[in-house]
Amino acid sequence: MDILVTYFTPELVFKIFKAILLEVPIIFFNKSKQILSSIIEIFLVLLYPFEYKRTVVHILPKDNYTLLEKLSTFIVGIAEPFNEDFFENNGIVATNRH
Repeated sequence: MDILVTYFTPELVFKIFKAILLEVPIIFFNKSKQILSSIIEIFLVLLYPFEYKRTVVHILPKDNYTLLEKLSTFIVGIAEPFNEDFFENNGIVATNRH
């Protein structure tokens, strides 16, 4: 849980938790694959007693980034730092649904 406190404010944790419950697609970015996996697992554990039944990919390989357009609800980890141009550079059409 230390990772959660290190990387997220309480407001952001609540916002992510709410997005998961509303089945909003979520992408986590971090250079560390270990941190990405831990963050995703923590949010899945926080859902208890609920269970996330949608697509979860802890580390999405670069060759598969375009799959994000085809999935409607997911939690995905991208093992690179966040870049404003990520979606455009990888041929992904991103919309802000909320």
